[in-house]
Amino acid sequence: MASMNSVLQKQHEGYFNVRDIMHNVEDMFGGQSVLVHQAAVRNLMNCKHKLRTPIKDHMLTVIGYLAEAQSHGSKIDADTQMEMIFESLSKEFIPFMTIFNLSRKNMSLTELMKL
Repeated sequence: MASMNSVLQKQHEGYFNVRDIMHNVEDMFGGQSVLVHQAAVRNLMNCKHKLRTPIKDHMLTVIGYLAEAQSHGSKIDADTQMEMIFESLSKEFIPFMTIFNLSRKNMSLTELMKL
Protein backbone atom coordinates (compact mmCIF):
# COMPACT_ATOMS: atom_id res chain seq x y z
CA MET A 1 0.00 0.00 0.00
CA ALA A 2 3.00 2.31 0.48
CA SER A 3 3.40 2.87 -3.28
CA MET A 4 -0.31 3.65 -3.90
CA ASN A 5 -1.40 7.26 -4.10
CA SER A 6 -3.45 8.62 -1.22
CA VAL A 7 -6.80 8.46 -3.05
CA LEU A 8 -6.37 4.77 -3.87
CA GLN A 9 -5.15 4.07 -0.34
CA LYS A 10 -8.28 5.65 1.12
CA GLN A 11 -10.53 3.64 -1.23
CA HIS A 12 -8.84 0.39 -0.16
CA GLU A 13 -8.58 0.93 3.61
CA GLY A 14 -11.12 -1.80 4.34
CA TYR A 15 -9.34 -4.44 2.23
CA PHE A 16 -7.25 -6.94 4.17
CA ASN A 17 -5.33 -8.72 1.42
CA VAL A 18 -3.52 -7.75 -1.75
CA ARG A 19 -5.62 -10.05 -3.95
CA ASP A 20 -8.82 -8.14 -3.14
CA ILE A 21 -7.09 -4.82 -3.78
CA MET A 22 -5.76 -6.06 -7.14
CA HIS A 23 -9.22 -7.28 -8.20
CA ASN A 24 -10.73 -3.92 -7.32
CA VAL A 25 -8.01 -1.98 -9.17
CA GLU A 26 -8.46 -4.21 -12.23
CA ASP A 27 -12.21 -3.55 -12.13
CA MET A 28 -11.58 0.21 -11.86
CA PHE A 29 -9.14 0.43 -14.77
CA GLY A 30 -10.22 -2.53 -16.88
CA GLY A 31 -13.00 -0.48 -18.44
CA GLN A 32 -10.41 1.73 -20.10
CA SER A 33 -8.99 -1.19 -22.09
CA VAL A 34 -12.50 -1.96 -23.37
CA LEU A 35 -12.87 1.65 -24.52
CA VAL A 36 -9.49 1.56 -26.27
CA HIS A 37 -10.48 -1.68 -27.99
CA GLN A 38 -13.81 -0.22 -29.09
CA ALA A 39 -12.08 2.90 -30.45
CA ALA A 40 -9.61 0.78 -32.43
CA VAL A 41 -12.39 -1.28 -34.01
CA ARG A 42 -14.45 1.86 -34.69
CA ASN A 43 -11.47 3.46 -36.48
CA LEU A 44 -11.12 0.34 -38.59
CA MET A 45 -14.82 0.17 -39.47
CA ASN A 46 -15.08 3.87 -40.31
CA CYS A 47 -11.95 4.01 -42.46
CA LYS A 48 -12.88 4.81 -46.07
CA HIS A 49 -10.61 5.41 -49.05
CA LYS A 50 -10.91 8.94 -50.36
CA LEU A 51 -11.00 9.50 -54.10
CA ARG A 52 -7.71 10.52 -55.67
CA THR A 53 -5.62 9.61 -52.65
CA PRO A 54 -2.84 7.05 -53.06
CA ILE A 55 -4.04 3.53 -52.36
CA LYS A 56 -0.74 2.74 -50.64
CA ASP A 57 -1.43 5.40 -48.00
CA HIS A 58 -4.92 4.03 -47.43
CA MET A 59 -3.66 0.45 -47.16
CA LEU A 60 -1.01 1.46 -44.61
CA THR A 61 -3.70 3.23 -42.58
CA VAL A 62 -6.00 0.20 -42.64
CA ILE A 63 -3.15 -2.19 -41.81
CA GLY A 64 -2.30 0.07 -38.86
CA TYR A 65 -5.91 0.02 -37.66
CA LEU A 66 -6.00 -3.78 -38.02
CA ALA A 67 -2.81 -4.12 -35.98
CA GLU A 68 -4.17 -1.77 -33.32
CA ALA A 69 -7.47 -3.66 -33.08
CA GLN A 70 -5.65 -6.98 -32.86
CA SER A 71 -3.25 -5.70 -30.22
CA HIS A 72 -6.30 -4.87 -28.09
CA GLY A 73 -7.84 -8.32 -28.38
CA SER A 74 -9.65 -8.50 -31.73
CA LYS A 75 -9.32 -11.81 -33.54
CA ILE A 76 -9.60 -11.05 -37.27
CA ASP A 77 -8.72 -13.84 -39.73
CA ALA A 78 -7.02 -13.13 -43.09
CA ASP A 79 -10.22 -13.46 -45.18
CA THR A 80 -12.08 -11.04 -42.94
CA GLN A 81 -9.17 -8.59 -43.14
CA MET A 82 -9.35 -8.69 -46.95
CA GLU A 83 -13.11 -8.16 -46.87
CA MET A 84 -12.73 -5.20 -44.51
CA ILE A 85 -10.16 -3.64 -46.82
CA PHE A 86 -12.38 -4.14 -49.86
CA GLU A 87 -15.30 -2.57 -48.00
CA SER A 88 -13.15 0.46 -47.25
CA LEU A 89 -12.18 1.08 -50.88
CA SER A 90 -13.87 3.68 -53.05
CA LYS A 91 -16.06 2.66 -55.99
CA GLU A 92 -13.23 3.23 -58.46
CA PHE A 93 -11.74 -0.06 -57.22
CA ILE A 94 -14.76 -2.23 -58.09
CA PRO A 95 -13.05 -3.65 -61.22
CA PHE A 96 -9.97 -4.54 -59.17
CA MET A 97 -12.08 -6.23 -56.48
CA THR A 98 -13.97 -8.19 -59.14
CA ILE A 99 -10.78 -9.47 -60.74
CA PHE A 100 -9.32 -10.31 -57.34
CA ASN A 101 -12.42 -12.22 -56.26
CA LEU A 102 -12.51 -14.14 -59.54
CA SER A 103 -8.91 -15.24 -59.18
CA ARG A 104 -9.24 -15.53 -55.35
CA LYS A 105 -5.53 -15.50 -54.69
CA ASN A 106 -4.13 -16.31 -51.29
CA MET A 107 -1.96 -13.35 -50.45
CA SER A 108 -0.99 -11.17 -47.56
CA LEU A 109 -2.13 -7.58 -47.10
CA THR A 110 1.33 -6.37 -48.10
CA GLU A 111 1.14 -8.38 -51.34
CA LEU A 112 -2.32 -6.97 -52.02
CA MET A 113 -0.99 -3.45 -51.55
CA LYS A 114 1.68 -4.08 -54.22
CA LEU A 115 -0.87 -5.05 -56.92
